[in-house]
Amino acid sequence: MVGAARMLSDGICHGIIFDVGVLPEYQRLGVGKGLITEIQKGNGHLCIYLTSTFGNEDFYKKLGFKIHKTALAKYPYQSDYLLD
Repeated sequence: MVGAARMLSDGICHGIIFDVGVLPEYQRLGVGKGLITEIQKGNGHLCIYLTSTFGNEDFYKKLGFKIHKTALAKYPYQSDYLLD
């Protein structure tokens, strides 16, 4: 296995993509794009959310994802992903 991705969904309105990962030596070869494309098949009717790791935002933007204006999160620990 060189990469993996998962999406949790209610199948009706919303889905959220978690844990997209590709081994470093296979990055920039289309594996990540293929995973994202495959995971969305049959789910074009859903509002799909994801949280990108730092530095990968442009990758997801190229695949049609946009910045969400009102996304909020609550973590049980300190994180650089959260703003005050």
